[in-house]
Amino acid sequence: MNNKTFNKNKKTIKENTFKEDTKFASKYEIDVINKLTGLNFDYDDLILLEKLTGMDYRKKIYLEKNIQIGILEFDLIDLDWKFIPAPYYYQMADKEKIYLKPTKRRLKGKYLKEEYINNYDDYLRILNNEDYFVGLEMGEFIGVGIKRNDRIKVKDLRRKREDIPIKKITEYLRENKDKMDSFLKLSKNILKKYMDKYRDKGYVINASFSGGKDSEVSTLLAKEIMPDIDVIFIDTGLEYQATLKYIKKFAKSYDLNLHIVNGDTFGRSYMKRASLQRIIDGAIVFVN
Repeated sequence: MNNKTFNKNKKTIKENTFKEDTKFASKYEIDVINKLTGLNFDYDDLILLEKLTGMDYRKKIYLEKNIQIGILEFDLIDLDWKFIPAPYYYQMADKEKIYLKPTKRRLKGKYLKEEYINNYDDYLRILNNEDYFVGLEMGEFIGVGIKRNDRIKVKDLRRKREDIPIKKITEYLRENKDKMDSFLKLSKNILKKYMDKYRDKGYVINASFSGGKDSEVSTLLAKEIMPDIDVIFIDTGLEYQATLKYIKKFAKSYDLNLHIVNGDTFGRSYMKRASLQRIIDGAIVFVN
């Protein structure tokens, strides 16, 4: 594969994937979403969580690439889960809404006035309930508003979809098989390129393994290219026992050459080995 083809493939894949780190929702996350939204997703339903920057846990909830129903976040102040609805949530959920009169005015970012509202009595009642977010509907549009200063401000309006189907994960995987195969091929080409490059220079290649989903995938890909690769997990002493148990189980399932290094001695051991490696004009490279 030449550089021109390599870069073209990277660009094509990037344009057809989520912008941020995205994964399928776990059973626990689906339970949390169901509890907060009142929806009733099954564990094999396609729920995609796209990680956002700025908080330890803050993720967009998608049912499809262009169907976001909200944001799930864990509040580190209140130590509790929170759901921030997006317009399409109100098309799915059985929630009371404020109905707006059709208008050509731009309402996004504006406070609602009485002249905009069809069900003004409901508006006054909704204004006084405990919910911070409010569903809005205006003809072919669905939206979400937020309460501020005893008023409701339009946060977002989107054109309704004819239908919001809930796919199964297996269906999504079938539909995206070619894309995933291309992504897999590209990833392996990148890994092989740099593993070959630094191995030819005398570097020692290891896989740094944390037990997370990204680490798992990169480790398994590296193993396909270098079957006998050493896999290193650093036990800092802060890991849960369940994490250590899972890591050992994962390594056994995939026949990994796992080395669990004590975090207290890792630094001294690394420096000693690195110094020895420099004597023979090499270095240590981790793949992760």
